[in-house]
Amino acid sequence: KKRTGLVTLMQRLISHAVQAKVAAAQKIVSSDSAESLEFGRVAAKCEPLLSIDESQRGGVAVAAGVLSGIARWSLSPNTCDGSGGGSSSSSGFRAAAAAAAEATAASCVSPALDGLVLLFRRALLSQVGTSASAALQRWRDLEDELGVPHLEAHLPLLGRRAK
Repeated sequence: KKRTGLVTLMQRLISHAVQAKVAAAQKIVSSDSAESLEFGRVAAKCEPLLSIDESQRGGVAVAAGVLSGIARWSLSPNTCDGSGGGSSSSSGFRAAAAAAAEATAASCVSPALDGLVLLFRRALLSQVGTSASAALQRWRDLEDELGVPHLEAHLPLLGRRAK
């Protein structure tokens, strides 16, 4: 229960700092034409809206680290693996423990950060012909400007569509 409370608190912190900003940026991006999907244009339009206040950046970084750590820990092979016997009750315990671990990891997905990645997904995918390293560098520069943690280091916070 303590872990659930911590996850909820960290989710709220990230949501408070990011969610409304992402929603406002989504309105701007969705109203744009297909020609304006170039990543640089989308980033330039959205950056002022998405920038996290300096006073919140440290909290968002800590919350992302805590949620990533909980998700990784819950999915690690040594966490509640039920080792110690081959009985059917032991395999039932392992299945239950695995289901609980996956549920814990899923609870760490941040809808706010997920929405941020999905906001830029179309723009990044439209640039398939460019080099992957250049696109990654542009994304990292945007993360730095916005004040969000580098999300490739926090992949457990992203849902399947955003990954």
